[in-house]
Amino acid sequence: MSEENALKNLRDVHSIQGENGNWNYNNYMVGFYNGLELALAISEDREPIYRTLPKKTIAKRLKEWIFFKFSKPIAIQQ
Repeated sequence: MSEENALKNLRDVHSIQGENGNWNYNNYMVGFYNGLELALAISEDREPIYRTLPKKTIAKRLKEWIFFKFSKPIAIQQ
């Protein structure tokens, strides 16, 4: 694989990982994005622009929605 082709592939993966719903899903995914950003920044001879995880990740919001949607009060019969 040529250096030019490898850089294009890295940019493609970086772009996909940078999409909303990928990078901000959880801690692992933002770290994965930031690692790709570092690799791309090194290859482009620039400073990396890191992202930080939002307070409420998509995974956390999804868990809250599932809990809210499917938790029902228990009816106590007397």
